[in-house]
Amino acid sequence: MAQQDTLHVAYLGPEASFSHQAALELFPTGGTCTDTYADTYTDSSDGAGTYNPRVTLDPLPSFSSIFSAIQQASSSGTSAIVALSSSASCPPAQPIPFPTYDYAVIPIENSTNGSVVQVFDLLAQCGLHDNDNAALYPDLQVCAEYYLPVHHCLFIHPSQSTHAPSSSPSAVTGSHTESQSPPLPDLPFPPISTLYTHPQVWGQCGRFLSKHFPAGVVERIDLGSTSAAAALVAREGGIAPPAATPTTTEITTSSSTVPTPPPISPTMAAISSRLAGRKHKLVCLAENIEDSPGENTTRFLVLRNSRRGPRYPAYHRALVSRLLWSPAPAPPSSADAVAMTTVREPVLADQRAQAQAHIRHKSLITFTIPHTKPGALADALAVFKTHGFNLTSIDTRPSRRRNWHYVFFVECEEALSGTAPDGFGIDTGGVGGLHDGGDDDDALGQNLSSVLDGLAKYTESLRYLGRFVDQLQSEEW
Repeated sequence: MAQQDTLHVAYLGPEASFSHQAALELFPTGGTCTDTYADTYTDSSDGAGTYNPRVTLDPLPSFSSIFSAIQQASSSGTSAIVALSSSASCPPAQPIPFPTYDYAVIPIENSTNGSVVQVFDLLAQCGLHDNDNAALYPDLQVCAEYYLPVHHCLFIHPSQSTHAPSSSPSAVTGSHTESQSPPLPDLPFPPISTLYTHPQVWGQCGRFLSKHFPAGVVERIDLGSTSAAAALVAREGGIAPPAATPTTTEITTSSSTVPTPPPISPTMAAISSRLAGRKHKLVCLAENIEDSPGENTTRFLVLRNSRRGPRYPAYHRALVSRLLWSPAPAPPSSADAVAMTTVREPVLADQRAQAQAHIRHKSLITFTIPHTKPGALADALAVFKTHGFNLTSIDTRPSRRRNWHYVFFVECEEALSGTAPDGFGIDTGGVGGLHDGGDDDDALGQNLSSVLDGLAKYTESLRYLGRFVDQLQSEEW
């Protein structure tokens, strides 16, 4: 298939990370995307109603490389990006040219551990400057959000599995359900000396780890992703540490002499997703070890380049207007591999009208204020109330312009019937963030433009970063 028939999506690697899982569910690589809202849209390259360009998912090594890849999409030709090798045993890949990326999937916050500050720091580089030439990523735009239930499992190398507890079927078969407590609460584990995972996971699995692997007893080592932890254990977990040849000791009792087996060498373990454990053929000791099984969720954002129109307009419409059911908290069993690579179903046809009747959209806006002016922040936030917008979150990060000066990130929403969720045609009043154009300048777009005009009066710098369907609204139906 020709290059122009391939949709390229970047995500934070390596493969089998939670970012990879979110990308698979948002952009299934082996199926079609059916437009459930905009059935009248027609794309000559896609056909009417169903759009299935070939999807390629590329793992990139860092958040900054993802942002750079999307920013460079406004340039012609290809970009030289460092991609991650799919093999954990391979050395770091050299920069190689990749086709222009259409989208990127990035985590923005976790329901347990809060915001991903590295992403907010990069979003602050999207235009809060005197001119776009000073911004690193002036053309980035958020076009969708996605909520992924996160379930953590404890894995060891297969060579150590003979020492693992075997009396609980859930440890191996994945039969644990979301209503149960974390599995194996009272069974012994092998003598694990070192745990590897992403730094955010320690806080998400605090109760389980405190009970079974206290920090003062078991060493905890941070890695760049949970998938990298699984890869490390697969690569090195079966290598026994150098030690003297063990000997069998004997215990003499009044009746007989009982041989005692040699001590078991301490082993390493990884906390990662079920997808990563399967990929690296590890043995699962315990699953759903997060503090609140079924409630630990990570929110992802989908990024695109606003200066470059979608190559598949109909596919883009389907992506940004799709309203998904809130994901069920119960994780799939380890046998349900297909669940890891299948997009969640959009709302059914008979629910479509109900969804359209009160669909809500979020907008992400970032700004700075004159910190020495009393009430400056209150004045800026009052603009949202004046125009009927509800604030759903506020984050701050250092501006890096001067000490103790901050960038504010505000997400706001307004409910309005029958509006298009992709932000085409919104007049931002000179505020950066949109270059799409379009002819659906609806009431929500006009209200949002009024908010931006009002904010401009009370802020030092201002940037509109995008508008997207609020995926949490389905919980209230």
